[in-house]
Amino acid sequence: MTAGLIKTRKSLCQPMLVALLIGLSSPALAQRQAHTVFASVGWSEWCPPGFVQVDLDNGDFKWIAQMPRLQCQKAASRPYLEGQLARDKFNAIRDAVRTAEQAGLTQSECVEGRPPPHGLVSNAGPPYILVISSPTSSRSAPTELGCWSRQAIELQRLMGRTFDLRVKPTGK
Repeated sequence: MTAGLIKTRKSLCQPMLVALLIGLSSPALAQRQAHTVFASVGWSEWCPPGFVQVDLDNGDFKWIAQMPRLQCQKAASRPYLEGQLARDKFNAIRDAVRTAEQAGLTQSECVEGRPPPHGLVSNAGPPYILVISSPTSSRSAPTELGCWSRQAIELQRLMGRTFDLRVKPTGK
């Protein structure tokens, strides 16, 4: 596993993360990777989330970690890790992606333009991101959390548990 730091300043943190998000999900990367999932993880009302991309063919990941609450306001950098998931974690994520792809990432009510049957309240700040991509297609969960399908929420929760600074995903 390779580790590094992403240097940030409070005023530049979000634009830099957006640029990195674009870079991690670029067409060149999509051509190299047959199937990926990209998600924001570690949602919090106090700190920006982390971001992770997992290659669903081999379990390789790139992860900009979320910061612990007491450190995020003072941090000049954020942990950045690259590695390969352990087989059990990789299989769990791949199975959850397959389930979410089959069910769809958006509740049917929202697709039809109606309000979702259940509201979802969160103190965590956006961005709420879940994207499943292949070289030929890309599907994303809506920006409104209340419109995420149950399967999309379950996938995001699994990603959040797998990519948590307290757990640190490990390879083979």
